[in-house]
Amino acid sequence: MDREIILKLPLCSNNLLCARLTTSAVCSLLNLNVDDSEDLKVCVNEACLLIMGQNYKVVRLVYNLGDTLTIGVYGEGVCEHPHTGIGEQERELCVQLLNSLVDKVEYNKVGGIIESIMLIKRII
Repeated sequence: MDREIILKLPLCSNNLLCARLTTSAVCSLLNLNVDDSEDLKVCVNEACLLIMGQNYKVVRLVYNLGDTLTIGVYGEGVCEHPHTGIGEQERELCVQLLNSLVDKVEYNKVGGIIESIMLIKRII
């Protein structure tokens, strides 16, 4: 049976801890090993940083638990006080980490701006 967990957070560095803790709880529900759990927490953190760099106010995380764990990271709203963002080198490092730690990464871009990131991890 597939399950869905949704978490919506204002984008600030303190809230990224909540995203990592929720990811850890999801990994525990799926009985993932420590290495896979740590990899997924890093991926969620990096995806949130990429979304934050696009000047979104809120991040919505949607965890779909089944044979495959799919984590949707969606940017919502426009921040009144723009984030300092991340530089091009940091952005490239985020993308490399995501691509190396999960089975598949999908980006939804509109006008060159990332609106959402899908992280896909097969559950063995």
